[in-house]
Amino acid sequence: MWEVLNAIFYILVEGVRWRCLRRATPTLPGDFPPWQTVYTYFRNWRKDGTWLKIHDSRKSLGSHRASTSSKSIRGNN
Repeated sequence: MWEVLNAIFYILVEGVRWRCLRRATPTLPGDFPPWQTVYTYFRNWRKDGTWLKIHDSRKSLGSHRASTSSKSIRGNN
């Protein structure tokens, strides 16, 4: 499953096309699953709301960390 997630993040960050996952190039890692597999997981997770849940949990975690660090900074003044 980590290979699928790594492939999805690679596509999103680098902006490559889905079908380019399995091409052997010097700039593209060759250890990703077939693009059809990766895209199917991505599509299913998007349809069932998994990506939104991940986003929301990460967003709340980030805001919690920000409020915690700002309180500690204010406490030192």
